[in-house]
Amino acid sequence: MNILSFDQAANISGWSYWEDNKPKQWGIIAPSPKSLKGGARLNSLRGKFKEKIKTCDPDIVLIENPVGDDDGPENNWKTM
Repeated sequence: MNILSFDQAANISGWSYWEDNKPKQWGIIAPSPKSLKGGARLNSLRGKFKEKIKTCDPDIVLIENPVGDDDGPENNWKTM
């Protein structure tokens, strides 16, 4: 099974690609240009995530869902 995993953040997101439980590639994704703010920054990141998914063509994509505050988990995975 080929897995692409994202550890997303608004500034720089990490990613790793695994084939048969072995890491094959990894790196970071940053918005371009870095000066983008708000929705433009998220659109830039989302586009780069899409490119990485197309390039790796994984069987499954995993996206971090960090623990939030007392109100429940954060919704950043829904944003991407």
